[in-house]
Amino acid sequence: MNLPQNLHFIGIGGAGMNPLARICLQSNCKVSGSDKNEINNIKELSALGANLWISHNVEKLKQIELPDVCVISTAIEKNNPELIYLQSQNVKIWHRSDLLQCIANNFKYQIVISGTHGKTTTTALTAWLFENLGLNPSWLIGGEIKGLDSSALKKNSEIFIFEGDESDQSFLKTNPSHGIITYIEPDHLENYENSFDIQISKFKEFAKKANFLLYNGNCPNVKKIVNDLKHNNSFDYMQNADELIKNIEIPNLKGKHNCYNALIGITLAESFGANKHNCLNILKDFNGVKRRFEHIFTSSKNIKIYDDYGHHPTEIEVAINCAKDLLKKENSNGRLVVLFQPHLPTRLRDLWENFKNCFKGADILYIADLYLARGQHLENINSMRLVNEMNHEKPEERVEYCGNDFSEIVKTILQSLKQNDLLLILGAGDITKIGKLFKENLSLNTITIG
Repeated sequence: MNLPQNLHFIGIGGAGMNPLARICLQSNCKVSGSDKNEINNIKELSALGANLWISHNVEKLKQIELPDVCVISTAIEKNNPELIYLQSQNVKIWHRSDLLQCIANNFKYQIVISGTHGKTTTTALTAWLFENLGLNPSWLIGGEIKGLDSSALKKNSEIFIFEGDESDQSFLKTNPSHGIITYIEPDHLENYENSFDIQISKFKEFAKKANFLLYNGNCPNVKKIVNDLKHNNSFDYMQNADELIKNIEIPNLKGKHNCYNALIGITLAESFGANKHNCLNILKDFNGVKRRFEHIFTSSKNIKIYDDYGHHPTEIEVAINCAKDLLKKENSNGRLVVLFQPHLPTRLRDLWENFKNCFKGADILYIADLYLARGQHLENINSMRLVNEMNHEKPEERVEYCGNDFSEIVKTILQSLKQNDLLLILGAGDITKIGKLFKENLSLNTITIG
């Protein structure tokens, strides 16, 4: 691997940063890093040999050898003390996408999966297929595949499967031999001059870069891009898709949309000479992706907890439909109770009306305080106002604001749960940690369940 030999990661626990650090460690690079929070994936990197510390600390940084490169994500502010110090020492500063492409350039085939929805699951499904077909892939994924290392690196690999991130336009740095567009809807518009037309134009730029383009013909926004391009090497994988997905069975992955995602992986595998029948058999054993409608726990009273990364209105609707289908199959009297943590003030602002209308199907909805992953809070863009407007316009629905104290949230929701209910936790922030608290309390049976 042609990589810098000594790297420091600021925010090393991030979903996009952690697998990059892992690949560097697997390539025998020297890795150090810091993060504001202690999470499990940081402990795993430490076990692989990384020098890590919690909270950004210049004094810790001064105690180690100056790195060749400092890697940051879009979430790192310009006034970060470690960043300021390393800049003063003339250390090269790379965005994580620069390192990602530096890694990707070591491979003959670069399979880049883009889109506003479905990237992580589609990348995971494709990596699972290629690995189990013996195609010897390397991959980098912003989520963890159950049963596989999320950023495994094969030394003799020619194939690299990874996500192209549209959130900060970094997917335009990629050089895809195989480019995929799963679905496009307005999101992260703050990085596109608040214009969906500009976002569409950037996806068009990405599509032009691919030698082989695979796209979702059922998505009007994607189809328009391809029709405008008249791309010579495009393939509409969604043509007759409803017929094609009939034989796709993935027991550990719910929803018709995931059959479409799997179809991408199958089509890609076939382009590398794989047999479709073998692909279908391999997919039956796919273990799923963490935080993608992930089952956390089922109590003795058959109260089920699921955790999902969904944070965009369309993703929320899909997750709710999956949950309702699950309850319907059980043929029980269970209700769907949803706990949602909004993610990013700009997204909540830009899609305000969509958020007010995307929770249909939930019997009870709890909305926690907005999670500020980066940037600043915006005036009058908050969870309490969202709840007030939803209750004002739809008084027949039960929507409650529940703040940000996890212990109080757990206590409140547990007191409302009944036998056979399904609790769906939604959001891209730290709300994922709350599933463990629900599990602990339900295991102890400290709350009387109706």
